[in-house]
Amino acid sequence: MYSNQELAEIHFMYGKADGNAALARRLYQERYPQRQCPDRKTFVRLHYRLCEYGKFNSPGLGRGRQRSTTPEIQEEILEVVNMTPSISTRRVALQVNVPHTTVWRLLKEYQLYPYHLQRVQALSPADYPARVSRFCQWFLEQCGVNPNFPALVLFTDEAQFTRDGITNIHNQHVWAYENPRATVPSHHQVRFSLNMWAGIIGDRLFGPHVLVNRLTGQAYTKFLENTIPHVLEKDTPLINRQYIHFLDDGAPAHFSRTARRYLDRRFPDRWIGRGGPIAWPPRSPDLNPLDFYLWGHLKSLVYSSPVPDLESLRNRIVACSEDIRNTPGVWDRVRRSMRHRCEVCIQAGGGHFEHLLTEYTESESFGSRDNDGSWNGMMALVSKNDVDIGLGDFTLTAERRAAVDFLEPVHVSSIKVFIQLVDRADLIWHSYLVPFSSGLWAAVVASMLLLSLCLSLAANHADSRGQHNTYENFLYVFGSLCQQGQADIVRSSSGRIVSLTAYVTSLVLFAGYSASLISSVTVQSRVLPFTNLPGMLRDGSYRMGVVVNTSYFDIFSEATRDPERAVYNKLIVPYMKDLPKATPEGFRRICSEKKLAFITSELLGLYLSEHSPCVMTTIPEISYSETLTFIISKRNPFKKLINWNLGRIRETGLQNRIRKTNIPGKSDDGRESTKSVEVTAIAPILVILTAGHIVAFLMLLIERKFHTVRIKKRPGKQARS
Repeated sequence: MYSNQELAEIHFMYGKADGNAALARRLYQERYPQRQCPDRKTFVRLHYRLCEYGKFNSPGLGRGRQRSTTPEIQEEILEVVNMTPSISTRRVALQVNVPHTTVWRLLKEYQLYPYHLQRVQALSPADYPARVSRFCQWFLEQCGVNPNFPALVLFTDEAQFTRDGITNIHNQHVWAYENPRATVPSHHQVRFSLNMWAGIIGDRLFGPHVLVNRLTGQAYTKFLENTIPHVLEKDTPLINRQYIHFLDDGAPAHFSRTARRYLDRRFPDRWIGRGGPIAWPPRSPDLNPLDFYLWGHLKSLVYSSPVPDLESLRNRIVACSEDIRNTPGVWDRVRRSMRHRCEVCIQAGGGHFEHLLTEYTESESFGSRDNDGSWNGMMALVSKNDVDIGLGDFTLTAERRAAVDFLEPVHVSSIKVFIQLVDRADLIWHSYLVPFSSGLWAAVVASMLLLSLCLSLAANHADSRGQHNTYENFLYVFGSLCQQGQADIVRSSSGRIVSLTAYVTSLVLFAGYSASLISSVTVQSRVLPFTNLPGMLRDGSYRMGVVVNTSYFDIFSEATRDPERAVYNKLIVPYMKDLPKATPEGFRRICSEKKLAFITSELLGLYLSEHSPCVMTTIPEISYSETLTFIISKRNPFKKLINWNLGRIRETGLQNRIRKTNIPGKSDDGRESTKSVEVTAIAPILVILTAGHIVAFLMLLIERKFHTVRIKKRPGKQARS
């Protein structure tokens, strides 16, 4: 965009050049060499607007226009694209009779993207089982027996280097203010080429060596006889030579009888190829490291600029090969990719699998600092650029930020300590005394004595016959408090007031006790052994479990103050060899070891505790905040793109839906689910009722026996009766 001052100066130069746009552009560039020079159309368009509208901008510029597309047209456009996904937008516009821009806008609104086609090697139906069973499964079986097997395979292949090289017109651009009409020369009349052979074994690249352009079986056999001994004897331990496997593809020269005889002598039952003891699947360049990595990367370096002659081509191949050879860790990544390709090929049933090759590296830990200051775990992989991004719930810390970059926060959680809840059997009987404190129970007994005394005084004052003595009055009040009816009626007004007071007091006590007891039995509150780290240290019976090489471990190992430092020295260091290796293991051990406390993210802990065989809880006063996100290597070019997509996920509400679906938490409707009461919770009531019936029955038997004996001792009275 130009300012009004710049627009005026542009139009002034157009007038000074008398309407000659080319001359006006030249004058403007000479007058203002530090500015961006507009093209000729800008001068003409600016003059036209000034003459037509009296201002530099047209009236409709910047206001936008109303875009209306009926639902019927939208459905028709989407149906055409769905029926023919490879159709062009211009053909859709012609078929539906709408502007081309309307089609683009609609497809963009529905988040449809024009993906490019990928050229792959054509496969025949017989190739699929051969790729799976004959090679990939065999290769992985050898890796299972010897994890170092990929380093004992000599991968070989040939490639043709021509003068034209490789040209990808779609990805080659020239940035300029005007079209420079750049060209790429090809199909030279003077042609030259080199046929190169190379081999990869372990961490070494052999070659590339020049072969004849028309390779025959005899020439290839002679080349192997002169090259293979030198390759194997150079930096290859003697003990490994008897295990080396040779691999080449099914080219005609490789299938010659002389070449196969030589390989049978040199690598008996240990060479891979067409007609060999280990069959090479035909049409499988995606399983040869030289095809899927070396030749493509080498040609991109060689053809970075035009090649003038044959000698320059040879020198470039040698120099670029040396650059690849000196790249640290490249061959280890190639071997990992080879193994991963075999795994993915099996998953794809022997079909094309390039679209499934999102490579990943597993790590047993998030990572923490070693004693020498270096990182381990996933932090080491990302900080050393072995991988681009680390996927996991990484806690954002200043120390980690110095080694890697963090993406936008994904979730904010807390770090909690989980323990197994103690068995409630020792609390059940205690819960029946909890509703009333000891002072309140003493007040109840005192009330019973006071009411009994008042009832006795009221009876004596009335001097009524048939009234109970003090002991019987106490039993009368006790029965009232126990909600029992009385056979005898207190006839005096004062006595009735005392009886009413006893009944009201018993009603209030019974209601309060029942409500407190029911809530205690229903809620099933637990008594925690400790509520904070100092309490855990005082208890002394628990030990702290934590996964090493995590930020949770760093809370205690890098602490400089108590109580975290004391917990590390007393409850972690003595059990360092017995710490859980992973969070799921820690939760399993919480159930098997009752005196184990385990610290981890509340986000993961709530999920694992719900799927554990025992009941767990968190310690309320032990909590550390954490921000969970992903890590990415320093100065990674994809950081802004990934952050933008994470922002889009958050803005569209998709992140909240994922959190509600996959992260455990309280329900949003505010309703609490009903809880059932276990039989063990009401066991004391059942025991008391049963014991009461048994005692009453025994007392009845004793009284009846006593009454029978008493009658027998008084025969005269029995006769009169």
